[in-house]
Amino acid sequence: MNELLKLLDTEELPVLKKAYANFKGITDYRKVRKSEIAGWLASFQGRKEEVLELASSYGVGVVIKPLTLYKKAYAVFSSTPNYQTIRKEEIVNWINSRNLTPAETKELVKNLAAAYVKPKLKKNKKGSSLFVISARSREFKDKIHTYILDSIDGEPYGKELSTIKDKIQFVMDTYYAEGYVRKAHKQTSFITWLKGLPAAMNVEFEYAEILKLGIEWLGPMDRKAENAWLHRDYYWTQLYFGFNRLCSQHEVSWDRN
Repeated sequence: MNELLKLLDTEELPVLKKAYANFKGITDYRKVRKSEIAGWLASFQGRKEEVLELASSYGVGVVIKPLTLYKKAYAVFSSTPNYQTIRKEEIVNWINSRNLTPAETKELVKNLAAAYVKPKLKKNKKGSSLFVISARSREFKDKIHTYILDSIDGEPYGKELSTIKDKIQFVMDTYYAEGYVRKAHKQTSFITWLKGLPAAMNVEFEYAEILKLGIEWLGPMDRKAENAWLHRDYYWTQLYFGFNRLCSQHEVSWDRN
């Protein structure tokens, strides 16, 4: 008797149903009958591992639209403050783990999303966003400095960087070798080079990751702050300012004359 057929009368039955549903493209695995699986398994030439793989990937093709609604629902479920930091893969894994029908999933998402509350951004007495104030704080600057230093990598260039000054000097030398533009402002030129993702500095460049860093360093952001951080080069500008401060602290000059 096929080894897999023996699993029909065990607690593995739901797993077999998911595998069969995935194999046949059936949306709701719970509608699969035991007799259907028996017929399929009797002629199935694959191993148990292949069946388990089919079961584990069941539902990956689920339609997640509108994405924002699903993000808000998962944000409530996972207690994530800002739904924009959530990735689609997280939502897919969450939905797959729920074992719900499409209709039940839709209802769950609708109810959870309705409970989502956007994090409030406090204002100072003059009404200025704390996003701006926090960016001037010593704590924020220290985080930027640490992030920059951790991102510097001399290995692709065969360089051993034992001190902070070694790291800063290495980045400066590499920038002048790879990205310096004589007539451009140094801030613009450095940021352009950094956006080219040089091997010398491994910094985040995807929007989701950049937003996560912003929230980690500055706290919750309103839509205006998010737009500035993501789309108005605030993130890249802060990396430049941080690097510039490190240059001053460790006496590394921009001057090449």
